[in-house]
Amino acid sequence: MGKLLTELILLPSLITSMALSQYVVHIVLHNSQIKHWLQVGIVLLTFALQELVILNYSYDELGTFVYPYAMAVSIMFISNYHNWDYICGSIIITAILFNGFLYIDNLNYPQQPFYIIVRLTILLGLEALLCHHPRWQSHLLYTIVLVITNMWVDVWQRPHLAYGPLPLLGGSLIFVIITIWARYIYQLYRKRSAEIAYQNTHDKLTGLLNYRSFSNLVERLREEGSQRRVKFGVVDIDHFKAVNDQYGHLAGNTLLKAFAEFLLQNLMAKFSSQVSVYRFGGEEFCVVFYRISANECKQAMLEMEKRISHHRFTVDGGQWVTISFSCGIAHSEDDPHLTLRRADTELYRAKSQGRAQICTNFN
Repeated sequence: MGKLLTELILLPSLITSMALSQYVVHIVLHNSQIKHWLQVGIVLLTFALQELVILNYSYDELGTFVYPYAMAVSIMFISNYHNWDYICGSIIITAILFNGFLYIDNLNYPQQPFYIIVRLTILLGLEALLCHHPRWQSHLLYTIVLVITNMWVDVWQRPHLAYGPLPLLGGSLIFVIITIWARYIYQLYRKRSAEIAYQNTHDKLTGLLNYRSFSNLVERLREEGSQRRVKFGVVDIDHFKAVNDQYGHLAGNTLLKAFAEFLLQNLMAKFSSQVSVYRFGGEEFCVVFYRISANECKQAMLEMEKRISHHRFTVDGGQWVTISFSCGIAHSEDDPHLTLRRADTELYRAKSQGRAQICTNFN
């Protein structure tokens, strides 16, 4: 009865918990600043140590090796299929350790080299398939692969196993149930993490990047010493308070969202990934130009100012308004904070000159 309990519950539970802990380690390392190749090395070393524990425990308790590929297969179906180096590494490590133990304990049989090749071909081929065709992901496929790789040959050619194939089939079902549950929990975790990351970096009203994102950008520019490659444009909607006073704050929010969309669409259409747009707060926005000449930046904003003067923005109640904006653009090879202050100075100059102006600190 003790061996039946080990085959059916204890060993599957041990392997599943190790597979899940492997995945937790992988997530933690992925979110760290450690280089990718070192992350893979750490995870695979941890995997090898855990696989050794599993093989030793199985042999000590049952006198043979049960579920030898279970952890590798579980990791394949839990983790991101595109982590091919991690998954393929775990499959190869399992094959080396498992067959090494068979040889040391004189449990290998004449057909062993053939079965090694067949198993590796199945698992590595499956990983390649899932990388290119994720739609093949299914709980049924996971169950079939788990049963085939862990029961095939080991059960039918080793009559000294404690209770034959049925307990191993039951243990395999435990793997499936726990892994499906873990994958579901992880998907919820990823979804929630993505939502939190988005909320931390984007403005709730307009969907643009927020001031926190801009601060992170500034720090990155300072660290990389690449501030000379960018130009900052600070944009402010003219007479926005009058819109709020006349139509109400809800209408003002509608106008802010529409203006943000107008600004982003026009700039992205012209410069694509060479520009990013941030909302600082209220009616103030910031445009960051990457590797774009000073004249191109100014000309783009002048064209947008002309275009917006003929654009009607619909606010609540079906009413429409026309607006203008002022903009200050600055370029500096100094600290990016200083560049932003210079852009602010140019914005104030545009306001003082009658608004609907584009002022720069360059000719």
